[in-house]
Amino acid sequence: MHAPAVLSPRPAEGQVGVEAGGDTIRLLLAAAQPTTPTAQHQLPGVLDIGEAGALLGVEIDLRPAPSLQFPSVGAVPALEHDREAGTCYVELARASQSGQIRSVPVTVRVLSTDQGTAVVVEVPRRGHGYEISYPSGNR
Repeated sequence: MHAPAVLSPRPAEGQVGVEAGGDTIRLLLAAAQPTTPTAQHQLPGVLDIGEAGALLGVEIDLRPAPSLQFPSVGAVPALEHDREAGTCYVELARASQSGQIRSVPVTVRVLSTDQGTAVVVEVPRRGHGYEISYPSGNR
């Protein structure tokens, strides 16, 4: 079991924080804070959306940015980094037992430090055929 995401710009150690406002949802990687991002990367990804438009997680394709590093899995349990596949998955919630999951391709923006450590992942709230209504929506 991983630490849950929290709706807070200052999540506790081992959690992924969420800032949900406007057209972008920002996932804050607590282990990397309070470092200021100095670089950005536009990367392909896949959003997993559950019941009532809840954001469950996002898979990020790291192959276009092989030097980009995410905090160690032990530091943030909600991160799964598969170096062989070249992906990182940020999990915010688990689907309910009866839950339906819809996956949609997106472009995500990853903000990183000078050393190449990811500190923020930004995902679009809506796109072709989907809209994320939670966090900050239907709950």
